[in-house]
Amino acid sequence: MGVAGASTPGYDTRGSGPAGRAGNRGGAGSSGEALEASRSERSAAAPRCRLCGGEGPFTEIAGPLARRYRLCPCCRLIFVDDETLLDPQEERARYELHQNSPEQSGYVRFLSRAMEPALGYLRRGARALDFGCGPGPTLSTLLGRHGIRCEDYDPFFVPHLPDGSFDAIFATEVLEHLSRPMRELRLMRERVAAGGLLVVMTELWRDDEALGPEGLNRWHYAFDETHVCFYHEETIRWICRQLELELLELREGRVALMRAPR
Repeated sequence: MGVAGASTPGYDTRGSGPAGRAGNRGGAGSSGEALEASRSERSAAAPRCRLCGGEGPFTEIAGPLARRYRLCPCCRLIFVDDETLLDPQEERARYELHQNSPEQSGYVRFLSRAMEPALGYLRRGARALDFGCGPGPTLSTLLGRHGIRCEDYDPFFVPHLPDGSFDAIFATEVLEHLSRPMRELRLMRERVAAGGLLVVMTELWRDDEALGPEGLNRWHYAFDETHVCFYHEETIRWICRQLELELLELREGRVALMRAPR
């Protein structure tokens, strides 16, 4: 995924990274100017966790790209400082470098890791949303082949968020790009219908990878400048508690299927 540290050559293994999905800031209907304006909300005071808003104390984690990585003791998110975030123009340019499409078999296989388990919970004719679809929407085409009506949204490339609720919302390789992830997660939660699914795919960090002396320096996921938040299995469980979602499945250290109460 991404240009640096790509785990699979020839395509963007997120459909988001430098190819672009939801972006480092995001927000319904956000333009580049609106995304840039959101930076003015940040304080130069002591950092707070990007997910839970906690004030620490944070554990410093070693990592690449001359960035400072902090581990939150509350939600176990690892996040980078504001000073190393790309501006919206730089970020969009990274995303436009990739040309993912339904014709790329490797990319289709990658997305299927999130799509296939979700299909077992969805009926034909269900309505879905690809939240952070990037410049080359693909998941909507794949779901359509299974009788699922999927719409696209991306703050950079498809900036109109469709109205109404959805039987499933997919955020595949999106959360790692969001500088204020709880804002987008709450938005997604509001749009998931009763009994509906929230399906997220983001590579989770493991204790044996991140907490040793080398920290994140050997983890390819941290070598993408558009990746600013890194999640742990416990972070996913924390999100479920906060959003009142049932964790149905957690697969391959990357895919989480969550369900809203009926």
